[in-house]
Amino acid sequence: MATGRIDNPRSHSDYTIGWVCALAHERAAAMAILDVEHGPLAQRSNDTNSYTLGSIAEHNIVITCLPMGEIGTTAATTVVERMLSTFPSIRFGLMVGVGGGMPPKVRLGDVVVSVPSSHYHGVVQWDMGKTIQGPRAGDESFERTGSLNRPLHLLLIAEDDGDCRFCDPAKIIKRKPREEPIQIHYGLIVSGNQVIKNALSRDKLNAEFGGHVLCIEMEAAGCYDPIMYLDKTNQ
Repeated sequence: MATGRIDNPRSHSDYTIGWVCALAHERAAAMAILDVEHGPLAQRSNDTNSYTLGSIAEHNIVITCLPMGEIGTTAATTVVERMLSTFPSIRFGLMVGVGGGMPPKVRLGDVVVSVPSSHYHGVVQWDMGKTIQGPRAGDESFERTGSLNRPLHLLLIAEDDGDCRFCDPAKIIKRKPREEPIQIHYGLIVSGNQVIKNALSRDKLNAEFGGHVLCIEMEAAGCYDPIMYLDKTNQ
C-alpha cells in the first residue's frame, strides 16, 4: 500500500519497469500500490504522456495511462513508444487493468496473468488477419496472421510473493471476504479493438482458440512488441 511519502526525483535511467493502464481508475489503483512516490522529471517535447513515478521495494516504476476516450491497440502502442523514448532504461512492460474474464474458469475479482498456452505466446490479437473466400458462394473464413512475442523469460520464472513487510498496517481496510477465495490464473489472453459484451460472441471466440482463453481485453496487444523490441536492443 502506498505510504503517501514523496521522495526526491531520480534520473530517467533509474526506471526499469513501465506500467501501462487503459483507464484512470486503473491508474489510481496502481498508484496506491506504490511504496514511495518520486518527484516528477522533465519530458521530451513530443512526449505528451502523463507519468507517475515511484517504487515498490527496490523496483523503480513508471506508471502511465491512455488518454481519456482513447482505447485499443493503436492507442496503447503510441503511449508505450512515448514512454520508452523518455525512459530509455525500461526493460519490463506491464499492462495491468480490468478485462473480461472467461466463465466458468474466471470469476469476478480473479487475476489473469498471460503466459504461453497451447500454440500461443500468452497474448494474441484476435482481430488481426484476413477474410478468405470459401469454395462456395457466400462462404468465408477468417485467418489470423502474425504473432506477438513471448513474455520475457525472467518474468515467466518469477514467483508470486505474498510477503507484506513493506505494507503500512494503518492503511489496511477490513472488508467482508467473498465466499470463494480469489484465484490467480495463468494462460491465454486475447486482445483486440472491439469491446466484447455478447456472450455468444465471447464463447465463439474462445472456441476458435480451443477453449484456452482466460481473458479478453483491448490494449495488451499494442504494448507487447514495443517492450520486447526494446529489451532485444538493450542486450
